[in-house]
Amino acid sequence: MSPKSTVNNYIMRRFISVSFVLCLYLVCVCALTGEDTRMPPKAFIPDYVHADMLLPPGVPRVVDTNGNIIYVPEKFTSKAFQAEALNMVIDEANQVAKELNLLEELPITKTNLVDLVIGPFGFTYAFQKIGNITTKHYVYGVEQGYKFSLIVRATFSADTIVAESDR
Repeated sequence: MSPKSTVNNYIMRRFISVSFVLCLYLVCVCALTGEDTRMPPKAFIPDYVHADMLLPPGVPRVVDTNGNIIYVPEKFTSKAFQAEALNMVIDEANQVAKELNLLEELPITKTNLVDLVIGPFGFTYAFQKIGNITTKHYVYGVEQGYKFSLIVRATFSADTIVAESDR
């Protein structure tokens, strides 16, 4: 071995041992002082604030070190939630159609729906969008802040829906 490679090996061994000792020292200091050097978890969705909304048992969730919910899987749902959410959207649509005197067969029921989209519980919880229903004449949606926020006149061809703002 050449003298130069011997010197390089010595420097590398010395650097590695100094780095190891420094890391070990920092770990020991943090452990003895009780200081947590980990970053607190952040919500996956920036506006994920539902402190006033308690979740029932059985709903999967990710919580921070204080027990605050920071995430619910978007695809998590149940048949009971889907049924109740659909009923809520239908109730809202009936109320809107009645108040606006729309040319709609009232009351709107599950049997006279042409299409419906109800989001899973996790998606609804995160984005406050329940879903929408479509009848022969209109599309009704509860899409913002758990409130009615969408009405569109709809005409149907054989396979597609053409939504129109006015006709």
